[in-house]
Amino acid sequence: MMAGIARVTAWLLLAAYVVLLVWLSLREPSAGGQPPGLDKLYHFLAYGGLMVLLVVAMGMERMWRAFLLASIFGFVMEIAQATLSAVREPSLLDAAANMTGAGVAGIFIILIGRLRA
Repeated sequence: MMAGIARVTAWLLLAAYVVLLVWLSLREPSAGGQPPGLDKLYHFLAYGGLMVLLVVAMGMERMWRAFLLASIFGFVMEIAQATLSAVREPSLLDAAANMTGAGVAGIFIILIGRLRA
């Protein structure tokens, strides 16, 4: 019973996180300037978080599927910025940071799993 509740909770958190990522990806950027490249760190961390939530919701046995979903979602958000937002610009570097964040998070999940075994 608890495992079922945990799985439903993980999917609900994942859905809320995806909504947050969509909103952050399409909203007007803040007016204040930021140091160059800092947005790549944000992308890296955000998609690392997405990867963690995907693995929790889908299970370790679907790690590659979670990585593919996170990566595809990152590319889709960059395309959405080009087509759905008049104020955002798509970037292949942002998409690469998204994929890298998901991949590094996946590697950490695997390493932590091996350490716990």
